[in-house]
Amino acid sequence: MEVTREKMQDWMDAKEALSEAKSKELELRLEICEGILKEKRKGTVHFKRFGLDAAAVAKVNTKVDEKELKEIFPKLSEEEKACIRYKYELVSKEYSKLPDDSIFHQAITTKPGMPGLTIKELGE
Repeated sequence: MEVTREKMQDWMDAKEALSEAKSKELELRLEICEGILKEKRKGTVHFKRFGLDAAAVAKVNTKVDEKELKEIFPKLSEEEKACIRYKYELVSKEYSKLPDDSIFHQAITTKPGMPGLTIKELGE
């Protein structure tokens, strides 16, 4: 595939349009959800009007304070410990140091990621 100035400009225009669309979508979503959910902090509310069925979902984000958890962990009951799921996470810097014949490679799946792209106008 040939890379042209026109194709690069089309990408920059599409990226700008996407950014504007995301901002507008977020603004409208928050406004509509505020009107549907009112004071509800968690759960789903259906809003059927104007020939449309909207489902607004109020969400609460929770996360573990790892520093605090380490301090209190020995004091937790089995029931409390059951609330925690451990997730393996690859430490890329250390992984890259392993020899090619490491058995650990058998547990790792690798696939291509989405490429990144930045385009800027030169010297204007």
